Amino acid sequence: MKKKQLAADANPSTGGEITPKTKAQKTSNIPKKDSDFSTLALSVSAKWKLNPALILLWITQAAFEALANSYAGNLANRLSAGSSKPAQTQTLKQVNTQIDAAVTDVKTYIERKFKKANATAQFARYGIVKEGSNYRLPKDNDKRLLALPIIAAAIAADGFAAEEFGTAFWTATTSSFKTALKATTDTSKTVSNKVSAKDSDREQINKVLVAIGHLIAANYPDNKDAVMREWGFIKQNY
Repeated sequence: MKKKQLAADANPSTGGEITPKTKAQKTSNIPKKDSDFSTLALSVSAKWKLNPALILLWITQAAFEALANSYAGNLANRLSAGSSKPAQTQTLKQVNTQIDAAVTDVKTYIERKFKKANATAQFARYGIVKEGSNYRLPKDNDKRLLALPIIAAAIAADGFAAEEFGTAFWTATTSSFKTALKATTDTSKTVSNKVSAKDSDREQINKVLVAIGHLIAANYPDNKDAVMREWGFIKQNY
């Protein structure tokens, strides 16, 4: 009688079924979080400066120090610029709410002057468009910016200049809207530019950090982990 041949990884206690191997979970010495990454880059730069015997042929310590400082600066600027955006967005939202409320009253002016049955035919002259089931100034901020001078001109032309939501209101509101929109747009561009510069620096810094890690492993085979910690690598929260 032939004996049952078990596979190399078979478990006899399970009737010869192959036990799946547990995949080892890899951990990185390099953090993903921007602030931690910046801290590590600055730490490695400072430690490398004290250990000039460790060299990389493709980048100097001074060049890496400039990269680490650039990354830290762009990160700080991005965080600073981004912190002002919620307040700017809220201001723009408030101006838009005022505009929407005013348009409701302006539609009443139009209905009073041209009769309700004919009012919708006049809305286009005011920059008022139909979006969904409502007539309003365009919701899109760029389109709304173009519509504001149109509604102001029609207000004056149809004799509503002295009304509560007449010329004075639209002049002041248009100015507030332009200021608020520009602030949010400028901040978005600034944040985008800082993120782009930061990410470009990070890619270069990461290459150096990996290479430095290999240098440490090669030069300190008996106490690699301890030296890596001294340089700022190997932290449990990464």
